[in-house]
Amino acid sequence: MNKIIAFSKPFFSQPLCRKSKNNLFKKNYFFLSFADSLSFLADYYGIKNKKEIALVPDFYCPDMLIFISRYFQIIFYKINEDFTIDKESYFKEIKEKKPRLIINYSFLGFSLSDDEIKQLIDLISNDSIIIDDYAHRIINFTD
Repeated sequence: MNKIIAFSKPFFSQPLCRKSKNNLFKKNYFFLSFADSLSFLADYYGIKNKKEIALVPDFYCPDMLIFISRYFQIIFYKINEDFTIDKESYFKEIKEKKPRLIINYSFLGFSLSDDEIKQLIDLISNDSIIIDDYAHRIINFTD
């Protein structure tokens, strides 16, 4: 007996694929790609000519680094060998470089304690942009 093996996207688990009574599933609450959202932010805040700094993890997607470099100078914070955030490097780079864009991303999930959040708030300015990259997370609508 021959069998066809194929991958098919789970249609009903995709937020943009089915109609829902939940308002969070409306298309106007989602960007269709990370590049779309970054382009929007750069246009909205008038960021151009690589005058601003972006802080990203040191293992970030090479294609996205090329895209980000259209708008920003890129600096990196370190990631530990177990793919967790090197928080000392993270806070050091924020303190020294004062990045306009900070991308919080970790393959195993990015989290800061309450004290670390207070420290971050003290280090950034009112016009800082922080993006939590949810590439490998499930959105929790209760948050």
